[in-house]
Amino acid sequence: MRDRLIIRPALPGERAALEALQLRASLIWEEHRADLAAHRGAIALMPGAIEQLRVRVALLVGEQAPAGFSQWSAISHDAWELEGLFVEPPPMRNRIGGELVADVLGLARDAGASRVSAGAAPRAVAFYERCGFVREGDAATRFGRVVWMGIDLRG
Repeated sequence: MRDRLIIRPALPGERAALEALQLRASLIWEEHRADLAAHRGAIALMPGAIEQLRVRVALLVGEQAPAGFSQWSAISHDAWELEGLFVEPPPMRNRIGGELVADVLGLARDAGASRVSAGAAPRAVAFYERCGFVREGDAATRFGRVVWMGIDLRG
């Protein structure tokens, strides 16, 4: 997949397209539809994230529309959080999500971070485990329980 995928920083003009992608990716899970309908504002990139280069876009070679994106933040000088990971529903399960995670982990390592954490929906735990994350506990969100996961970048 790596030879068919380009990952780059998001551009300011892509905000609406990325938020629409996030909505499409989120609506595939029936259990989230009512909550998303009630909280439309939940589908939004963090203010300033694109301008601060904290959103990465995956494009299939030869395609114009994003196939997925990630959003992250630095919690401290050595800890990052993967705040969002969304892939268009049709290409899901084609390693795009895994490549986006690997991209964020590489950026974190290069910046000197020693760990990255993420809140995973229960159905996404196995995906994050395949990416090297381990379970660290549970957390409640307005959309239900998530499994807090982390990866140590030092080893």
